[in-house]
Amino acid sequence: MTVDVHAHFWPGGLLAASDRGESWYGWEPVTLATGQRALALGDRLVRLPMPAVDLADPGARAERRRARGVTTEIVMQVGFLWNQHLAGEEAVRHGREINEELAAAQDAEPAAFRGLGVLPFHVPGRFERELAVLADLGIRSVALPASVRGVNLDGHDVQPLIETAIDAGMTLVLHPTYLDPPGAARMPQYYFTNSIGASLECTVALMSLIHSGIFDRRSSIPLVVVQAGGSVPYEIGRFSLRYHERADVRTMAQPPDAYLRHVHYDCMVADSHSLEFLVSRVGADRIVLGTDHPFRSDVPGGAAAWIAGHRGLSSHQKAAILDGNATRLFSL
Repeated sequence: MTVDVHAHFWPGGLLAASDRGESWYGWEPVTLATGQRALALGDRLVRLPMPAVDLADPGARAERRRARGVTTEIVMQVGFLWNQHLAGEEAVRHGREINEELAAAQDAEPAAFRGLGVLPFHVPGRFERELAVLADLGIRSVALPASVRGVNLDGHDVQPLIETAIDAGMTLVLHPTYLDPPGAARMPQYYFTNSIGASLECTVALMSLIHSGIFDRRSSIPLVVVQAGGSVPYEIGRFSLRYHERADVRTMAQPPDAYLRHVHYDCMVADSHSLEFLVSRVGADRIVLGTDHPFRSDVPGGAAAWIAGHRGLSSHQKAAILDGNATRLFSL
């Protein structure tokens, strides 16, 4: 078995509304001069290729899995659709729509799909109720945004909700919000919003969690950080240096490097040398497969084949990354 922990789907409700020329939770369908379909939310325009259908076409998903050597997808809605602009009941309706679609796919093909549910982190008063609904749907894992309406994950309103989800037995996958990466004004070209912005969001999110002290209260959290943890595994020495130098940085019991193995990371470094470094830094037992399907972030030939053929990894390490770690994390 090979488990892709970082995969996406286009919500059926969004695709159907776009085909009808209708709005979907504030997202408006747009046809560009090139004929390409796009989506607009206020003054934000997202140009990404949309399929006609996604989870409703199991054949196409199955063909992708066969072609890329993937058995099971841990799947979440496309990564910019957190819809944190929604409030109250509308935010709850959005989450339920996504979660019901995920549950249907998971029930129909349990060997192929495990859903990453959507919870209203920005509507704290409804969080516990929606968490219970999610569990009733049979979904045991949650997509965690890298920030909640611009608040980092150490925020006083956000962190208790994360711990509530953990207490409910949920596995978390931390993913960028994509639309508002730190420093977005400096990244208008060269697709920096993804190649730098996504990694930067994960860096800020993971370090915010570490500095919050959550890993002192809980020795291990069932959490995967995509984008291979951003720059954290590579710059952890800088963070630890500041911990020793500055009293205002010592907000947790140990220096930051002590917490690297408290979470898991996907393999999305797209470079063999970087992957070998990540393995040496956190251990192969802390790395899982990730492809970012259907977006063009997977390595040529697919991450599964890349890991399986990697000369710098032992057979035991390959098995852990491709299957064993995710099977344990997601109780497959």
